[in-house]
Amino acid sequence: MNEFEKLKVLSILKVICLIFMFRIGNTFGSKGLIESDTKGNECYGKHSRPFDENSLEIQKRHFEPFAFERFDEEPIELKMSNTVDMLIIETTYTAEERPIVYGGPLKTFGNYGLEHVTWHWLEKTEPKNDFGDTKLPAELQLIFFNIKHRRFDRATNKPNGIIGLTFPLKVVQKPTLDIFQVIAQHLPMVREAGDSILLPKNALTLLGNICKGNLTEFYTYHSSSLTNQCILDIIWFDFVSPIEVGMVFAQQMEYLENQSGGQLMKTLSHYKPPNEPVIKSALILNSGPPRHSNIETVSQIICLLLIVMLGEVY
Repeated sequence: MNEFEKLKVLSILKVICLIFMFRIGNTFGSKGLIESDTKGNECYGKHSRPFDENSLEIQKRHFEPFAFERFDEEPIELKMSNTVDMLIIETTYTAEERPIVYGGPLKTFGNYGLEHVTWHWLEKTEPKNDFGDTKLPAELQLIFFNIKHRRFDRATNKPNGIIGLTFPLKVVQKPTLDIFQVIAQHLPMVREAGDSILLPKNALTLLGNICKGNLTEFYTYHSSSLTNQCILDIIWFDFVSPIEVGMVFAQQMEYLENQSGGQLMKTLSHYKPPNEPVIKSALILNSGPPRHSNIETVSQIICLLLIVMLGEVY
């Protein structure tokens, strides 16, 4: 075999290897979020916890870490309300001081500013509904809007305009850091449906510690329901690791009432869950590009060995 034919064979082999590794990478490697196919014709809620992977179409993807800034800034105003069917804290910040999240799965979408904090009630929890080192049947929702739209209401009718970071709550006797201590002290003032109160400006300054926790495991998907209203598009990021809350906070949450005088925690919003695929995050590195899967690494080694062996034969 002459030199030209040898180069031709090796080139074909390299192309075959690249195609093979590309297909492996597409299955196990790093890709972006699924684009929303929300048409605005029907209102879809979010998925319930815990996730049942057997009943969902799950895709695994690698992501770089999220980035968070300005979570220690004090707002102009914090208003907490019992809105008949939820507990919500509405925030007012200057544009320069509003907490933002960006990077990771959001790196192609831009920066998102914190708008409000809500607690969403769950139909079931793990392993049971009582307290004492267990999970509270609620999740924390941090709602952000894409700051390129300047205002939250403008972002609600834009693709990828709103995102929600959600966390399960775990009740413990002594939280490592009692993030909601100030809020717990003011919950009795919003016990009845329709009550609202201005919170001290430092009530959310510890919220940034959530961003320092384990944010490597999450499920993400698109939906079109937010705080009991239908919008064009919201991307949910449902994190797996729970946030610790104290006994006082959990007990005060139980006392909140809905419009009929029943427990606010039992007031559930029922929306049809989205039927598009759900992405489950794979391993996130602290720095550098996403790590290749074992299968991809093995395929690269095999291809390199074949190229070397053929090179020696010819």
